[in-house]
Amino acid sequence: MISKYVTFLADQHFIWPSVLVVSWWKGYPFCYAVILAGLQVIPRELYEAAAIDGATGWRSLLHITLPQLRPILFVLLLLESIWTANDFTSIWVLTQGGPPPDYTMTLTQLVYVTTQQFDRTGFGAAIAVFLMLWMMIFTVFYVRRVRADLT
Repeated sequence: MISKYVTFLADQHFIWPSVLVVSWWKGYPFCYAVILAGLQVIPRELYEAAAIDGATGWRSLLHITLPQLRPILFVLLLLESIWTANDFTSIWVLTQGGPPPDYTMTLTQLVYVTTQQFDRTGFGAAIAVFLMLWMMIFTVFYVRRVRADLT
């Protein structure tokens, strides 16, 4: 099927998709549990009323399930965005910044490299504060947008 070996973590074409798959796989159980909990609190009466009105499975999904899960999905997206932006271990264990120098370097890894390897604690702390402020601004805009959509 494949004529030559694929080096997923050494080829620039495959390295980011590989890292993203690992990151997705790491966060999948939490997302699954949260969505399952959200599905279990949707009242059965809504689906029964929709079935009496002649709604199909797809219409029930679009008009009952997704609107009921919308607040949960918004919070889940916010949490996963913050956790992904602050993720250090996945990329560091897989590539340590990338086979090409600094190809997969993120801000969290830059903080580590700056403080631990280059012994520039002040600069590393400044990068960490920038990352924190950036995530706070993102969170404020996201929460305002979600509140406007939900009301």
